[in-house]
Amino acid sequence: MIRNIFIIKDGVPLIKLHFGECHSLGSNEELLTGFLCALQNFSKELTGSTIKSINLEEYNFYFYRDERRPDLLHVFISDGGEDPSDINFKIRRIAGIFTSKYDSTLEAFDGEVSQFDDFKQVLLDMNLARKNCGGHEECEGCPNNTKTLKFLNTFQTNRTGFLSWLRKVFKKNRS
Repeated sequence: MIRNIFIIKDGVPLIKLHFGECHSLGSNEELLTGFLCALQNFSKELTGSTIKSINLEEYNFYFYRDERRPDLLHVFISDGGEDPSDINFKIRRIAGIFTSKYDSTLEAFDGEVSQFDDFKQVLLDMNLARKNCGGHEECEGCPNNTKTLKFLNTFQTNRTGFLSWLRKVFKKNRS
């Protein structure tokens, strides 16, 4: 099952959608998306190629850049019980829907991410996703809101240094 969808433009998370346990990746999504972008940029610089997927014990991370919008990084996180070819099909389909719906908005993007808030409902209406945590609308009191990926704890404790490093990476890649 797809648990999370992130769509990131120049390090800014435009879309942060949760399906499944909504807080299973921690509460600081900007830190996570920054890490994922930096990891992708590091791979590109080090090897000349990008990361397609990362398999962890509990999660699989899938990365995708649509040729029509190479400025967007799509990251899907799944449980690992789903066939990777199915996930790759879904990531391309959802990337295409996002690009078609928001192409003109992306051209004039000014940093305001709330203009993408209705995308979750688009995916729910198209049956491409299910509501999180059994359908709860709000996360207050959710038993999952204290969970986090262990590797993020390292960055959480040294957040200032990590964010400073990320800014340098993004600045270098934009120039």
